Amino acid sequence: MPFTTEEREKILEALKQKGVPEQCPVCKQGELRVSNYIAFVPVRERHVEVGGNAELDMVPVGDLPCIIVVCLNCGNTLMFSLSRLGLWDEFVGELEAAWGRRR
Repeated sequence: MPFTTEEREKILEALKQKGVPEQCPVCKQGELRVSNYIAFVPVRERHVEVGGNAELDMVPVGDLPCIIVVCLNCGNTLMFSLSRLGLWDEFVGELEAAWGRRR
């Protein structure tokens, strides 16, 4: 479901407060546009088993919810952590409550 006008305004204001430019930092031509999706980036932790044969494994520990911002010219894609933008509770908190998960 797309963001509401109110949600989009909150996102844009949070990005502005963090100093995110309105123009693409790569091509310097394109306008940056907030997508209608939240990306849940898988977070992994290194796990090392010590013994006869040392093994390194990456163990899933959760997901990092991010706002996706895309350049309309070159397609450069940026992701911004909802938590660092101060939008965690607004967009993820109620989902976690419904799922019974913790942050």
